[in-house]
Amino acid sequence: MPAARQLKTKTGRETRMYKIIGSDGSEYDSISADKMKEWILANRVDKKTPVMSEGAEDWVFLGDLKEFAETFASVQKTDAVGSPKHRWGRRAVYIGLFLVAVVIIAFFLLKKAKHH
Repeated sequence: MPAARQLKTKTGRETRMYKIIGSDGSEYDSISADKMKEWILANRVDKKTPVMSEGAEDWVFLGDLKEFAETFASVQKTDAVGSPKHRWGRRAVYIGLFLVAVVIIAFFLLKKAKHH
């Protein structure tokens, strides 16, 4: 098995390179660990994103790689505390329920008006 290609970062440490299969089905390669962490934090990739470390023979899920566990954990903590994403999700549910209630009330009022 060939050795994984290493890239020196600005701090001088080496990082492994990865390739992924994006949600569009395309393969993206030469992704550094730092770039992958940025993408995790930006929700561009998730735990079910297929990934292969350079030099590896098999695809695995990004969430199965230990080197990204801490990054995924920080994303979950942020989401759990009421991030804007969750606030808008709740707001959409409340708006939806309100609209359903308005439609039901309007239906019964119109039905009652027709019978008089």
